[in-house]
Amino acid sequence: MALSAQSPKRGIAYGYHSQEDLLALKPGVSWWYNWSSLPDQGIEPNYPAIGVEFVPMVWGKISDADVQGFIAKVKPGAKYLLAFNEPNFNDGARLTPQEAVNAWANVEKIAAAKNLEIVSASPAFNGPDNYGGYTSPTAWHDQFFLLCPNCKVDYISFHTY
Repeated sequence: MALSAQSPKRGIAYGYHSQEDLLALKPGVSWWYNWSSLPDQGIEPNYPAIGVEFVPMVWGKISDADVQGFIAKVKPGAKYLLAFNEPNFNDGARLTPQEAVNAWANVEKIAAAKNLEIVSASPAFNGPDNYGGYTSPTAWHDQFFLLCPNCKVDYISFHTY
């Protein structure tokens, strides 16, 4: 089986990378994240040379007091900021669209401070174990953008299992 060419649209969510992992994944992915503001310590010194970009994530609601600390952790060369992992999951970020709108200003502050493009919150399809009554990621996004038509979002994110 031949691997697809590296694509800027193709990334992977994975923690605890090793240099060998990234080298093996490089032919098919161009970016990775680990649900954090920082790359894994074991790969941090080496990932830029491998050519697989790390994308920091604001996993859930971030307090005003934590914004500057997050900004300080974003590595030089970062281009994007991922927002809110699975906000519609009880074991995810647990944010209704309104709660996400209320927290969005801090996402924008981080992005502006580091000149990052913002990737929307990433809800996913789920069943009865949802938060706020949103089983559909499209319904969650629709409500978010209805409540905040001027929120800065450069890219829309979804994922599924």
